Amino acid sequence: NNIRMYLRFMGRTYFAGLALAGTKQGGPSSGSVFAFVIEPFLICLSRSVGPRSTISGYADDVAAIVVNFLKYLPRVKKAFDLFYEISKLELGITKCVAIPLFLCTDEECRAMIRSVAPGWGDFGIAQSGVYLGWTVGVEIGQDHVKDQFLKFKERVALARAPGEGLLSSIIFYNTRVATVMSHVA
Repeated sequence: NNIRMYLRFMGRTYFAGLALAGTKQGGPSSGSVFAFVIEPFLICLSRSVGPRSTISGYADDVAAIVVNFLKYLPRVKKAFDLFYEISKLELGITKCVAIPLFLCTDEECRAMIRSVAPGWGDFGIAQSGVYLGWTVGVEIGQDHVKDQFLKFKERVALARAPGEGLLSSIIFYNTRVATVMSHVA
């Protein structure tokens, strides 16, 4: 199952190489190559959903907040199907979690997904979740907010540690303290 790779540039197609089945991951450039390849896919995903929706990616994780997901989910699935045809990397359905931003039971949500995106009905369903520090969902508990405030308080204490200069304290605060509260809405 070797894959011939091509690049299209300025209307011309160029042979870029051969991806051999069983090629080892983790080479020095593998992360950069993956980022180079995934960026056009994220752009494609962003264009497949409405203007009020958000697509973000970090490493090999993709998060999507899709307004009116019944309308746009077929387009999102089509984008993932296209990505599979190009890269032979497929979505790990059992690793996916759908977090509805409206009240519904898990089975109701799963049935809605199946109705517009056959094959994706085995997504996990959660009423809330955390992605890169952001909590989303209709059942966000007060415990999460309380945890964020405790983390903030601990980091403020570290920023005020004696013996640190003003510049070090400012940098620490901006990178390690203020960012904690940016996740709490």
